[in-house]
Amino acid sequence: MVEEEKLFESGEFGCHNPNALQCTLWWFFSLHFGIPARDDSLRVCWCDLELQNDPERGKEALVWMAERGSKTRKGMEGAYQRQFTPKIFTIGTERCLVRFFKFFESPCPEKAKAPSYLFFLAIHVNHKGWREKPNGWYKLSPLGKNQVGKWYYTNSIWIR
Repeated sequence: MVEEEKLFESGEFGCHNPNALQCTLWWFFSLHFGIPARDDSLRVCWCDLELQNDPERGKEALVWMAERGSKTRKGMEGAYQRQFTPKIFTIGTERCLVRFFKFFESPCPEKAKAPSYLFFLAIHVNHKGWREKPNGWYKLSPLGKNQVGKWYYTNSIWIR
Protein backbone atom coordinates (compact mmCIF):
# COMPACT_ATOMS: atom_id res chain seq x y z
CA MET A 1 0.00 0.00 0.00
CA VAL A 2 1.51 3.34 -1.08
CA GLU A 3 -0.02 5.22 1.86
CA GLU A 4 1.45 2.79 4.35
CA GLU A 5 4.87 3.12 2.73
CA LYS A 6 4.75 6.91 3.12
CA LEU A 7 3.88 6.58 6.81
CA PHE A 8 6.81 4.22 7.46
CA GLU A 9 9.23 6.42 5.49
CA SER A 10 8.10 9.56 7.32
CA GLY A 11 8.64 7.94 10.74
CA GLU A 12 4.96 8.11 11.69
CA PHE A 13 4.96 4.28 11.71
CA GLY A 14 7.58 1.98 13.18
CA CYS A 15 8.93 0.94 16.54
CA HIS A 16 11.52 3.70 17.06
CA ASN A 17 9.39 5.58 19.61
CA PRO A 18 6.26 4.82 21.66
CA ASN A 19 3.91 7.06 19.69
CA ALA A 20 4.93 5.60 16.32
CA LEU A 21 4.58 2.07 17.70
CA GLN A 22 1.06 2.62 19.06
CA CYS A 23 0.04 4.45 15.89
CA THR A 24 1.30 1.51 13.80
CA LEU A 25 -0.64 -0.99 15.90
CA TRP A 26 -3.77 1.17 15.75
CA TRP A 27 -3.51 1.38 11.94
CA PHE A 28 -3.13 -2.38 11.49
CA PHE A 29 -5.87 -3.15 14.01
CA SER A 30 -8.18 -0.81 12.11
CA LEU A 31 -7.37 -2.47 8.80
CA HIS A 32 -7.34 -6.12 9.83
CA PHE A 33 -9.69 -6.25 12.80
CA GLY A 34 -12.21 -3.64 11.66
CA ILE A 35 -11.88 -1.23 14.59
CA PRO A 36 -12.75 1.99 12.80
CA ALA A 37 -13.78 4.52 15.40
CA ARG A 38 -11.75 6.41 17.98
CA ASP A 39 -13.90 5.18 20.85
CA ASP A 40 -13.68 1.57 19.65
CA SER A 41 -9.88 1.81 19.53
CA LEU A 42 -9.74 3.07 23.09
CA ARG A 43 -11.83 0.13 24.36
CA VAL A 44 -9.44 -2.57 23.14
CA CYS A 45 -8.23 -4.64 26.10
CA TRP A 46 -5.40 -7.15 26.41
CA CYS A 47 -7.96 -9.98 26.60
CA ASP A 48 -9.22 -9.00 23.11
CA LEU A 49 -5.94 -10.12 21.54
CA GLU A 50 -4.08 -13.37 21.76
CA LEU A 51 -0.92 -14.74 20.18
CA GLN A 52 -1.58 -18.25 18.90
CA ASN A 53 0.14 -20.82 16.74
CA ASP A 54 -2.02 -21.62 13.75
CA PRO A 55 -1.93 -25.40 13.17
CA GLU A 56 -3.04 -25.07 9.52
CA ARG A 57 -0.30 -22.68 8.47
CA GLY A 58 2.29 -23.48 11.12
CA LYS A 59 2.75 -19.78 11.79
CA GLU A 60 2.23 -17.54 14.76
CA ALA A 61 -0.84 -15.32 14.51
CA LEU A 62 -2.32 -12.41 16.41
CA VAL A 63 -5.99 -13.27 16.89
CA TRP A 64 -8.88 -10.91 17.64
CA MET A 65 -10.81 -12.69 20.39
CA ALA A 66 -13.66 -10.32 21.28
CA GLU A 67 -16.47 -8.42 19.63
CA ARG A 68 -17.14 -5.26 21.57
CA GLY A 69 -20.16 -3.06 21.34
CA SER A 70 -19.99 0.18 19.39
CA LYS A 71 -22.29 2.76 17.90
CA THR A 72 -23.48 0.27 15.26
CA ARG A 73 -22.88 -3.11 16.97
CA LYS A 74 -24.20 -4.39 20.27
CA GLY A 75 -21.30 -6.79 20.90
CA MET A 76 -23.40 -8.96 23.23
CA GLU A 77 -23.58 -12.72 23.48
CA GLY A 78 -26.12 -14.02 20.96
CA ALA A 79 -26.05 -10.78 18.94
CA TYR A 80 -24.29 -10.33 15.61
CA GLN A 81 -21.03 -12.26 15.49
CA ARG A 82 -18.50 -12.36 12.67
CA GLN A 83 -18.43 -15.46 10.51
CA PHE A 84 -14.70 -15.79 11.12
CA THR A 85 -12.10 -14.89 13.72
CA PRO A 86 -9.80 -12.17 12.35
CA LYS A 87 -6.12 -13.12 12.40
CA ILE A 88 -2.88 -11.47 11.41
CA PHE A 89 -0.10 -13.91 10.58
CA THR A 90 3.63 -13.56 11.04
CA ILE A 91 5.20 -12.53 7.75
CA GLY A 92 8.85 -12.53 8.82
CA THR A 93 9.71 -8.99 7.71
CA GLU A 94 10.62 -5.91 9.72
CA ARG A 95 7.06 -4.63 9.18
CA CYS A 96 5.38 -7.70 10.63
CA LEU A 97 2.48 -6.77 12.92
CA VAL A 98 3.15 -9.73 15.23
CA ARG A 99 6.67 -8.34 15.68
CA PHE A 100 5.27 -4.87 16.49
CA PHE A 101 2.82 -6.43 18.96
CA LYS A 102 5.62 -8.27 20.79
CA PHE A 103 7.76 -5.15 20.82
CA PHE A 104 4.85 -3.18 22.28
CA GLU A 105 4.15 -5.83 24.89
CA SER A 106 7.71 -5.93 26.24
CA PRO A 107 7.98 -2.36 27.66
CA CYS A 108 4.42 -2.22 29.00
CA PRO A 109 4.21 -2.21 32.80
CA GLU A 110 3.26 -5.67 34.10
CA LYS A 111 0.12 -4.32 35.80
CA ALA A 112 -1.05 -2.95 32.45
CA LYS A 113 -0.98 -6.43 30.87
CA ALA A 114 -3.90 -7.67 32.97
CA PRO A 115 -6.64 -9.08 30.69
CA SER A 116 -9.19 -6.37 31.46
CA TYR A 117 -6.68 -3.50 31.20
CA LEU A 118 -6.98 -1.16 28.24
CA PHE A 119 -4.45 -1.91 25.50
CA PHE A 120 -3.39 1.57 24.38
CA LEU A 121 -1.53 3.37 27.15
CA ALA A 122 -0.53 6.97 27.82
CA ILE A 123 3.05 7.79 26.90
CA HIS A 124 5.75 9.26 29.13
CA VAL A 125 6.26 12.33 26.94
CA ASN A 126 9.64 13.45 28.22
CA HIS A 127 11.13 10.01 28.77
CA LYS A 128 14.84 10.09 27.98
CA GLY A 129 16.53 7.12 26.35
CA TRP A 130 13.65 5.82 24.22
CA ARG A 131 15.99 3.92 21.95
CA GLU A 132 18.23 2.55 24.67
CA LYS A 133 15.64 1.61 27.28
CA PRO A 134 12.01 1.39 26.12
CA ASN A 135 10.86 -0.07 29.47
CA GLY A 136 9.73 3.36 30.65
CA TRP A 137 7.76 4.34 27.55
CA TYR A 138 4.27 3.88 28.94
CA LYS A 139 2.29 4.96 31.98
CA LEU A 140 -0.32 2.84 33.74
CA SER A 141 -3.06 5.18 32.58
CA PRO A 142 -5.02 4.66 29.35
CA LEU A 143 -4.31 6.68 26.23
CA GLY A 144 -6.44 9.80 25.88
CA LYS A 145 -9.08 10.01 23.17
CA ASN A 146 -7.45 13.10 21.66
CA GLN A 147 -4.27 11.15 20.88
CA VAL A 148 -6.14 8.77 18.58
CA GLY A 149 -7.73 11.81 16.94
CA LYS A 150 -4.21 13.16 16.31
CA TRP A 151 -3.26 9.89 14.63
CA TYR A 152 -6.17 10.25 12.22
CA TYR A 153 -5.16 13.81 11.41
CA THR A 154 -1.40 13.22 11.13
CA ASN A 155 -1.79 10.11 8.99
CA SER A 156 -4.15 11.88 6.62
CA ILE A 157 -1.56 14.65 6.11
CA TRP A 158 1.21 12.17 5.25
CA ILE A 159 -1.01 10.16 2.92
CA ARG A 160 -1.89 13.17 0.76
